[in-house]
Amino acid sequence: MDIALRIKQIRIEKGLSQHDVAKGIGVDISSISYWESGRYEPKATYIYRLAQFFKVSSDFLLGLEDESGRKTYI
Repeated sequence: MDIALRIKQIRIEKGLSQHDVAKGIGVDISSISYWESGRYEPKATYIYRLAQFFKVSSDFLLGLEDESGRKTYI
């Protein structure tokens, strides 16, 4: 699963709107929309903020580990 789908999936699972996420990490709502649609990918600084906001690891957002924390790239 790519980062666009992971961001959207986590947001929906947590019952948050794009506006909630944008406000929580300090970006415009259009950024969240672009990231979720795959039009653009977030910079590393925003991946870090998203991971903190969602309380997941950056590796999970990037698809390098699964929900249990096991690495998927080995």
